[in-house]
Amino acid sequence: MNIKISNTNSDKDSRSYVRVYVDSIKVAEVSPSRRNPLGYLRQYQGSKYWDSMREQIMATGYEVWQVDMIMTKARGMYVEG
Repeated sequence: MNIKISNTNSDKDSRSYVRVYVDSIKVAEVSPSRRNPLGYLRQYQGSKYWDSMREQIMATGYEVWQVDMIMTKARGMYVEG
């Protein structure tokens, strides 16, 4: 399972996004109204955006342990494998 976290800024709509990709497939996207959304999410671990991200990942059909592994990586913690 190749997990990548993307912190992007859009020129079209002036919004910033955090996107989660698993094996090159986008499984979650949130848009906190901050200039550095990934930094914001990692600083505020109790943010409502984490719940939204988790729900989006669970909706893709991953098992609970896989969702936990993806979320741990998104939170900036070390994940082996």
